[in-house]
Amino acid sequence: MTTVPSISILVLSYVLWVGLYRYVRENVPEPERLIEKVPNQTFLQLRYTFLIGKSADILFQQLAFYILFMYTVTLFPDTGSLLVAFALFIAAVHIPLIFVQGLFWGLFYAIFSFVGGTVFALLIASFPYGVALSFVVHLGFYILAGVIAWMRYT
Repeated sequence: MTTVPSISILVLSYVLWVGLYRYVRENVPEPERLIEKVPNQTFLQLRYTFLIGKSADILFQQLAFYILFMYTVTLFPDTGSLLVAFALFIAAVHIPLIFVQGLFWGLFYAIFSFVGGTVFALLIASFPYGVALSFVVHLGFYILAGVIAWMRYT
C-alpha cells in the first residue's frame, strides 16, 4: 500500500464526509419519526460520534477484508470467480443481522454488503491503495444512506 496517496485519500474524504454531515445537519430538518421508529440504526441520526466510532469499526473491517481478499486470491485465481466468492462471503457474514435487527435491516445490510464486497475486491485488486479507497466507499455508504434518509423522510 502506498502511504502518501492512501493518507491523502483518507484525509480528503474525511473532510468531505464531515462537510456533508455538517451541511445536512444544518440545512435539512431531522427526520425525528424515522429515528424514533428505528433507534438502533444509528447511522440515521447523523451524529459526529457515530462517524468517529464507525470509522474505527470500518478500519478494522477493511483490514480484515484485505487479509481475506489476499487469501481468496489464492483460491480463485480468475477475476470473476474471485469477485463472486469474496462478495458472497462478505454478504454471508451479514446474514445473522436478520436475527438481531430484523428481516428488513438484515437484508438491507446483506444485499448492500454483497455489492460492497464486489466493489472492495475491485478496489483492492486494482489500486496499490485500494484498502484506503474501500474504506472511503464503506464509510460513504453509511453517510450517504443517512443523508438520503434525512432528505427522503423529513
